[in-house]
Amino acid sequence: MSDKFLRLPAVMEKVGLRRTAIYDKISTGDFPQPIKLGNVSVWLESEVNGWAEENGITPEVLAAIQDKHDAGDKHQLIFDEQSRALTGRSIRSVNEIVTAAKRGTDTKVSGVYFLVKGGEVVYVGQSTSVYSRVTTHYASKDFDFWSYIPCEKEGLDILESLYIHFLQPKLNGKTGQTDQLSAPISLDDLLKRVTLKEAA
Repeated sequence: MSDKFLRLPAVMEKVGLRRTAIYDKISTGDFPQPIKLGNVSVWLESEVNGWAEENGITPEVLAAIQDKHDAGDKHQLIFDEQSRALTGRSIRSVNEIVTAAKRGTDTKVSGVYFLVKGGEVVYVGQSTSVYSRVTTHYASKDFDFWSYIPCEKEGLDILESLYIHFLQPKLNGKTGQTDQLSAPISLDDLLKRVTLKEAA
């Protein structure tokens, strides 16, 4: 019986991983290599099925993964709507922050920065001099690298607060009176600002 070729969407459905995660695993040799057919990448179905079986990807596991993805998508959509209303920007996913946010050593840049450990954003902060501020964290926080999104000084509190509430980074402390993460603007106040802006 001949083997079937699978394109990326079918592979993602079979293994419960998104595009970035699949290509990350390919780069480390932990996932079957694709085959190039012209400009299209395909995978052998037998190799994908074999990988799924070896890694315990059962229908039950796939269903649980999909539920988690759906919940994450809804969570991002809610904050994306808030971000668009308050800043005119879309909220970035963790993958986008890790792989696409600007990095550098420009001491003059103002923005919201992200400390990343093992592909997870563990801390969100803001500064009018991002590089200088990040260097102060090396002694007290465990992270692999950092990235940032440029932002004018006037918008820093809103943008930082959106990302703190969205990402729930574990190194950002919580307020004493509530279980909410400490941020310049509380989640309730952000929602009020969105409501006022929509009513204006």
